[in-house]
Amino acid sequence: MSPSAFSVNVPERLWDSEIDSYLTELALPLWKSAGFEKKPQFDLILSPDVNAYVTSDRTIHIYSGLIMSAESDAEVQGVLAHEIGHLLGRHHIRIAATAENTRIPTLIGSVIGVGAALAGAPQAGVAITAGSQAAGISNILSYSRTQEREADQLGLTLLRKNDLPVAPLLNFLDGMRGNQLLYSQVVPAYLTTHPALSERVTLLRQNLSEADRKKSSVQTQDFKFVKAKLTVFQNGPSSALRTLKGSEAHVLYGRAWAYMLQGKEQETLALIEKLKNTSEPHLFLKDLEAQLALMQGRYNTAADKMSAVLKEEPDLAVTWLEIADIYLNPDQPTKALPYIEKLSHRWPQTPFILGLYGQAYGKQGKLAKSHRYLAEEQLIRGNYKQGLQHVAYAKTQQPTEKLASELKELENTLNELKKEAK
Repeated sequence: MSPSAFSVNVPERLWDSEIDSYLTELALPLWKSAGFEKKPQFDLILSPDVNAYVTSDRTIHIYSGLIMSAESDAEVQGVLAHEIGHLLGRHHIRIAATAENTRIPTLIGSVIGVGAALAGAPQAGVAITAGSQAAGISNILSYSRTQEREADQLGLTLLRKNDLPVAPLLNFLDGMRGNQLLYSQVVPAYLTTHPALSERVTLLRQNLSEADRKKSSVQTQDFKFVKAKLTVFQNGPSSALRTLKGSEAHVLYGRAWAYMLQGKEQETLALIEKLKNTSEPHLFLKDLEAQLALMQGRYNTAADKMSAVLKEEPDLAVTWLEIADIYLNPDQPTKALPYIEKLSHRWPQTPFILGLYGQAYGKQGKLAKSHRYLAEEQLIRGNYKQGLQHVAYAKTQQPTEKLASELKELENTLNELKKEAK
């Protein structure tokens, strides 16, 4: 789906509490200033591509390559401000309506973000390969260019409201011009969904006040730790060990993760002990200890370490998921269920969470309830035949009156959808 300026491999989702917490902390003041109540949700994509975008469910999707390319927290925060600007401008709704009117279904719900300006627009590549009408595409893309300028201005407003540096966003975009040149060799300029970076940088520079120019940015310790960890996950442990040199805390932290992924327990433990003796031990050092304990099969120790992280930062959905999974492995479903319940509120009607419910109740011997959740999981996945099989089995397990009613409703829905699918 992507032009050749993007990597050809399908990127994978990176689930990591530390990076999720870091991005949330950067985005939260901007998010609140935009008038949004719930906390921002992030989808961290493990890829060297420099990209970020938002979708209609208000999820901010950010590529690891963007964080790795940034020189400071303020540059990442500037990009987040731009993405929140898209949401504030309701661009995700407006571009979908335009796509529908021009009968280009491949563009409905298309992504809008800074990444297309940096390395090309994925939705443009989809439209071209799908053979959509050129006139319709041109209409949508020019509309998106207006949205980008608006998102830039809204992003600057959000940063200023919070007395945050605005110049780093300009510096980041200015430093990325080379990526756009790669894209211009693949797709004609009129099909680029974003205004040229030189134009955007010029407009942003014109809007900088003297006060804006005086605000500088620094690399925080959290920024350094996140980049060190991403060096390991993005480039691989062997490559990371060759590049992470020195005795600074974030370097030792990255090397510890690399050794852990290589299965070198003694080297990992030695670096953990060094890091524990620093003036301010990093919170997510406990998470690293938990991962090492998991590798050694010490499930309860791993759960205890993760629980210690949650005492300081209780709202970490990825850690809830990890603890639930840990307790399901050594067959402690009663301990897993409270975390699965938290996850179901954070991500309602999510198939894999329904599957976790199924596993937990199954291990408790509550087979009717287990297969009720497994049936609902298959319903959402579109596997209607398998869903009906789970319903049929659940009905043989003497369900309660309430559960029997739920199963009947599920059965009716599955049968209706199965007929429609035919």
